[in-house]
Amino acid sequence: MKKLSTILWAVTLLAGQTQAEIIFGGDFQLYKSGTNPKYSVTAELDDPGPFTSYAQGVGDGVPIAGSGVVNFSDATSGSTADLPGWVSVNGTNPDTGRNGVGGSTGLNIFAGWGGQQRVETDSPVGVLEAGKSYTITAMVDGPSGGPVDGSLVFHLMANGEQLTPTSVVGVALPGGSGFQMISRVYDAAANSDYIGEDLTIIIGVEDDNTLGNRMIWDDVTFDEGEGIPVELFELRVALNAENRGRFDFAWDSQDKYYYDLVSSTDLSIPPEDWPLWDGRSDIQGTAPLNTIEMVPSGDGSRFFAVLRKDARTLLSESFEGDDGGFTFTSIAGTDWTWGAPISSNSGGVPNPGGSVNAGNDGSAKCWGTGIENPGYYANPTTDSCLRSPEFSLVGMTEAKLNFAEAVDVDGGDLAVVKLINAVGNAEIATVYTVTDEVIDSSAWAAANEGNAIDLSAGLGETVYLQWCLSGTGGTSQDYIGWYIDDVEVTAK
Repeated sequence: MKKLSTILWAVTLLAGQTQAEIIFGGDFQLYKSGTNPKYSVTAELDDPGPFTSYAQGVGDGVPIAGSGVVNFSDATSGSTADLPGWVSVNGTNPDTGRNGVGGSTGLNIFAGWGGQQRVETDSPVGVLEAGKSYTITAMVDGPSGGPVDGSLVFHLMANGEQLTPTSVVGVALPGGSGFQMISRVYDAAANSDYIGEDLTIIIGVEDDNTLGNRMIWDDVTFDEGEGIPVELFELRVALNAENRGRFDFAWDSQDKYYYDLVSSTDLSIPPEDWPLWDGRSDIQGTAPLNTIEMVPSGDGSRFFAVLRKDARTLLSESFEGDDGGFTFTSIAGTDWTWGAPISSNSGGVPNPGGSVNAGNDGSAKCWGTGIENPGYYANPTTDSCLRSPEFSLVGMTEAKLNFAEAVDVDGGDLAVVKLINAVGNAEIATVYTVTDEVIDSSAWAAANEGNAIDLSAGLGETVYLQWCLSGTGGTSQDYIGWYIDDVEVTAK
């Protein structure tokens, strides 16, 4: 059962080492030209005595030439070098097509010749396929006090055409603050006109005819994953001014929605299944902009998403880690139990095979009436209720309950959900009754045929829920009872 209604913000990558492999040449070392095998002798861009001024010409294999001397790893030196895997591409001045490099720990690109300056991967990094998503990341910095975010050129291209990203993480601080990670996520569904086309990456800087408008690039990566349902947006991020180990996030929002910040280190897991990050849940929309500050970045690779919800989550329990704070009261017969069910109902007559051996969707744990083996609930009578933690419906205008159930009860027994006022423990209403259509069926299913259960009778009150099973249990004592999992209460 999905806990969150809508993915508003797609996967965004921040902080630390990227999970994807750095593409060939993406770490921007200098390579000595003319060696055999080619590119076998390298030097870091911050090697002692680097070129002070040099440029890469347009075309594959065209070397860098300049006025300085670079020292290579084999103790040789020279005045020409190469950046394998990358070629210059013409900017707004097609006659130049040059890019300054050197003097830093990354590729230094600046628009000092009257045109936008860019470099592009000289061969495809992949092919755009239906049902896929693609993430590109890079580390970027700029000159102290200079522009960064508005000057970036960072695109995934399909046969020369710029694709539309579904997620953007830019750099909100000026240059000179140290390298920061930027990312773009592209979903094939949003770029379907280019399915089957080769993909390349372009990086660079926009032209404003000043040497202050430059970028320092390093560690460019490309990663492919499964497609995800997303909406176009820009999630803005900055290092916190007081603590550079934490982030500040901002996104366009609407008052009627709530938002959760979630995070994962694994892109193969859908974002709606990612765990909450730093307890940042049920963030009320404050149009036109929401901001959250001092968010810990975590260690190593980490992906973040903001999920939009129509309602606030008041109660959400999968029962995997613990019992969720649920308790039970029994007047007679079989108690409710939390744990891993092993109710086989072996040899049940006339109701064989009504077993429950896992939680909902194959999870490990749940609550149930006697989850042991064989799991029959007591005859002649069971009268037992499972109680949820309290939650407040004060100030709410709407409240809903969803949960999963596995039901195997005698047709004469009663299985109901009651809404109870926490002040005085008076019953407000019976909000759900197990119907005859699901009796004798122990398969997991969404309660109420998947329709949310209305809790509006409790608006304005602090309340709790009770799942109550009562009855004879059948003359042959071969019914295993009522099991619940994935309980969620939302309100707005």
